[in-house]
Amino acid sequence: MSDLWTVISVLLVSVPFVLLALLNAKNNLKKEKRARQGFMPIIAALIGIVLMFLLNLIVNWLFYFLQNIDNWIADLGSWIGGLFGGKLEFIEDLLRNFANAIEKFLRNLNLPFWAAVIANSVIIIAYLILKRIIISFLSLICKEDKNFYRWFANLAYFKNQEDGKWYVKPNFTQGVTLAKTLYY
Repeated sequence: MSDLWTVISVLLVSVPFVLLALLNAKNNLKKEKRARQGFMPIIAALIGIVLMFLLNLIVNWLFYFLQNIDNWIADLGSWIGGLFGGKLEFIEDLLRNFANAIEKFLRNLNLPFWAAVIANSVIIIAYLILKRIIISFLSLICKEDKNFYRWFANLAYFKNQEDGKWYVKPNFTQGVTLAKTLYY
């Protein structure tokens, strides 16, 4: 049974990250405009560095939240009971029972581990939101008629005249493999 729970735990932890990785891949521009996001590997590295520094703060906050949520719910029930002079005692009991259930559930969890899993998911979601905003911005400012964009795009990309799509120059294909490894 322990081995089965280990497999289930690994799957539960892995599924959100796989889904977020797939969402990240869908967050790119179409091939016809792909060269417009040429700055993204540099920007993604900078965002990743900043978010990694924030990871510890997020984990600590989540750990604090998970350690105290049951007390806050119980206190809310007491406050509501006191506010209405005991006339809504069923709400106070409901919230107290809910707080006890949460406390029992959280007592059996490895809170630091789950706080880290949740924090990493939050960081990936934050990155995806920032990526979408930055790609939209780059798509607006990087037009083919602008000299800087043409110069930058021509450093690593070439435009196929037959299909109108941008492709990485053959001498940069190893760089693409490295970038995809770091980027995805």
